[in-house]
Formats: sequence, structure tokens, C-alpha cells
Amino acid sequence: MSLLRQCRKVFDRHQDIFGLGQVLSALADVEDTLGHRDIALNLERDALRLRYRSNDPNEIAISHQNLGLILFEQGNDLAHAAAHITAASVIWTLTGGGHLDNSLQALTFYLADAPDLSNTLGGLDSLCRIIDQIDGFHFGKLVAILAPEPAAAQRAMGIVVATVRARISSGLHT
Repeated sequence: MSLLRQCRKVFDRHQDIFGLGQVLSALADVEDTLGHRDIALNLERDALRLRYRSNDPNEIAISHQNLGLILFEQGNDLAHAAAHITAASVIWTLTGGGHLDNSLQALTFYLADAPDLSNTLGGLDSLCRIIDQIDGFHFGKLVAILAPEPAAAQRAMGIVVATVRARISSGLHT
């Protein structure tokens, strides 16, 4: 952890947004592993803010995924946890990112016992509102860049929701 803290100082001093986002996310992972979930949440939120500034969709999706997983582990905010992992899934659906299946698998696992899946996985507009209410998060703008045609973004969201529902109903969450 001390090496990560040193890296953080160096990236901060050199105003390396990409590197700083990487190291904050790594620190969040360590803190989460140690059971310090509140610290991990704050670090991953900061990492995500920086990743939005660096405009790298894959890195943004990774931080959304990580943030969602931490929230699920806390167990007290299923809707926001699902929103972040859904955001990651939508980004990877639009970009063809390599972590899409992991994201869909996590959503399927965590939402299998959700009493009202349709509310947890709402529409794209609802997802954008949930994510973008956090200062420095610009999911709606990113989706508009990745899918200039609104129908393409809606299709990506539909694919995510349909895939998760199909996996849950076929028992692939166990």
C-alpha cells in the first residue's frame, strides 16, 4: 500500500490524471480487501471523477464496475450498485469492451434475488440521472459521444437488461 501512496504523490505532483485515476482505483481495491469499504468507496468515486476527465471509456467502465461491486458488498444500496454496474455494461456494449461478460455476470448474480428487477434496471434516461447526480460523473455525455444516435444507446441498454433477465430466468446466477 505504501508503494501505491507514493505513486499517488508522484501522479498528483505531475498532474497525471490518467495515472492518478489508476492508482486511486488500485488503492480502493486494497482498502476494500481490508474491509474498509467507506474508504474504498471514496477512493473509487475520486478515481471515477478523474477517469471521466481523462475520457477513456474503458477506464470509466472499470471504475463504474468497481464502485458497483463495493456498493453491493456493503449491501445497503442495491439500486446504486446496480446502476454503476449497468453503466459499465452499457459502456462495454457500446465499445465492444472485453469486460462485458464479467459485468453482466455480476449483475445477474447480485440481482437474482432482487424483488423488483424492473425498477432496479430502469431505462437509460433513469440510469443517466442516477449516475450523473454525483458531482464529476458525466455518464449521459459519455453515452451521447459513444452512441450519437439515441436509438443505439437505447439498444445497448436493452441488450444489458434482456441479457441479465434471461440469465436470471434460466438459473445462470447460481
